[in-house]
Amino acid sequence: MVEFLADVAGNHNGDRERCRRLISEALRIGCAAIQFPLFRVEQLFAPQVLKVSAPHRQWRQEELPRRFVPELSDWARENGLKFGLMVFDLDTVDACQEHVDFLAVSPYELPWLDLVDRCADTGLPLILDTGMAEAGETWNAIQTALEAGCTDLTMLRSIARYPAPDQVCNLSALGTLRELLVREFAPVYTDAELKAGWSDNSVSPGVIARAVNHWGCDTVSFRLDLEGEGDSFQRGHCWLPDRIAEVIAGGFLPVRKDSDGNGRLAPDPSELEERRWRADPGDGLRPVAVQRTPWANAQPEATRRGPDVYFVVTGPGRDAGKRCLALAENLRDNHDADVLFLIDDGHRQARHIERCGFNWAGFEDLHNVVAQVAFLNNITADNGPPVCVIDTPDDTAQVIADLRAEGVLTVVVAGHPEPAADLTLVPSFGWRDGEQVSGVAGGTGFILLPGEIMTLRQHRRTVAAGSRFPRVVVSFDACQPHDLTTPMLTALHEVLPDGAVQAVLDPSADRCDVAAQILASRFPAFEIIATEDSLEPILATADLVITRPDLTALAALSLAVPVLIMADDPGASAMTADLVASGAAVDLGTHPELTDEQLASHLRSVLTDPDRLSRLRFHARELAAGPLDGHGAARAADRIMQLMPDDRP
Repeated sequence: MVEFLADVAGNHNGDRERCRRLISEALRIGCAAIQFPLFRVEQLFAPQVLKVSAPHRQWRQEELPRRFVPELSDWARENGLKFGLMVFDLDTVDACQEHVDFLAVSPYELPWLDLVDRCADTGLPLILDTGMAEAGETWNAIQTALEAGCTDLTMLRSIARYPAPDQVCNLSALGTLRELLVREFAPVYTDAELKAGWSDNSVSPGVIARAVNHWGCDTVSFRLDLEGEGDSFQRGHCWLPDRIAEVIAGGFLPVRKDSDGNGRLAPDPSELEERRWRADPGDGLRPVAVQRTPWANAQPEATRRGPDVYFVVTGPGRDAGKRCLALAENLRDNHDADVLFLIDDGHRQARHIERCGFNWAGFEDLHNVVAQVAFLNNITADNGPPVCVIDTPDDTAQVIADLRAEGVLTVVVAGHPEPAADLTLVPSFGWRDGEQVSGVAGGTGFILLPGEIMTLRQHRRTVAAGSRFPRVVVSFDACQPHDLTTPMLTALHEVLPDGAVQAVLDPSADRCDVAAQILASRFPAFEIIATEDSLEPILATADLVITRPDLTALAALSLAVPVLIMADDPGASAMTADLVASGAAVDLGTHPELTDEQLASHLRSVLTDPDRLSRLRFHARELAAGPLDGHGAARAADRIMQLMPDDRP
């Protein structure tokens, strides 16, 4: 009997509740299994692509948060559906295999035999999509999987056009594929179950009918959306539930012989261009290696007419990196700047920089930056004076002086004016001291928030019906998890023992994985998150965020989510006072000065008072609609561009 497999593609929209609804719909319409894609954009596309292509960078929005996988797996299995993942890199296979009933490899990754081998080595059932593949590539993928020990292999045919016209579907290749499996491989691998199926991009009942009724495919995979609002639906190859339900039930199935084709295991001529965007067999990144440089050089973004901008980022935590990435994206996308990051801790910052499409270089000492910038400036195009943006807790006076001697404009991101710099950005809530100071731009209007904030403001994530209230997120960034997170969770456990609490740990913090395991065992009712998933979507579905007076608090408020503040430094009292004065924040106190009993008492006074919570939410919405509008990075980029001479090239 044919099995229907619902492929979610990008239609999950990064929304946990939407994922659950997709699983429920797949069950309702008669599917046997469901699969979700799991990738990170920097592990999908080569750096050359991300550097010059905004559409490819936007694939970040289609990433499924990895922390969803265990819950979605349980939800599917409890409802009688097999749960699978389409994987795109080796690390994902290793990390998630315990949560899945099968793994799948897309037609774009099929040439990367290392991935096929790693999937097969798990012993899980494996689905390989052979769209765009030649006969030899199909043979190699089958042989690789079987030699690695796969005993349940499904080979799919598809057409990489979105949507695929009926007449190019070449369904008779299903017969050829089945014959290849039966004649060449079944006699050798007698313990393996070998199946052939169709992966549909046609959205045509007739095509699926022909694949099932005439060519006898074992599996039909199709892209499922809920209502036409999924991120992948606009490509035209997704089914809505009620329409595909008719097909699964066997109704409305006209036979279409014109979709049979020639039966060859070969790409359709219309797929030849798309074949170049398959993963390279060597490193698994798209497109194939020989295409990367020529393609990248031909893109408009490859030639920048704006200034050369160097970002110097040091210090612990994620705040400096996030601030600078927000500013860098605005300078690149709105002012055509050519951006390079200079970082002192590559293993913590580099991956986030690469996924945003920027290059980076390391340095050992802050004073080495001057020589690096001077050297790079001598070999780059003359687009006017270069700009160096410095975000560091270290003393910068000498570095600024040396950079200015080299003709470099200097911008410092700091908590106070830096007289030696051409411009100081003071992205601090309520700061007003610089309003009358030349060379300073600061205050609430210049807070540098990630660009993702604007997307989340427009498309708020949904929350499950009957979800517990309040939903609390705890995030203390780079602090050692046991410094602030543990006492906070201890107090929350006393106040909300069964509450909807998520604790987000900084994955770059030392021994974060160990801390996460300890916290999960101590507080089993709470969700402990220690992945590289973006923080902002987590904040967007919270009712309250508990954090320090830092960028996380400001990001939450810009999403209209009130904050409870616990500082670990008495020096942060000024910003805390400004936030409290807005009416959208509560000061819980400074950790070294708080006893456990006092902390629990402060939390109880807020979390058990519906009127107070309502007032906090009201003022948070006021801030999000006014001062914290999410455009601070754009304003700062505009202000930097004002430093440039009018007669520059």
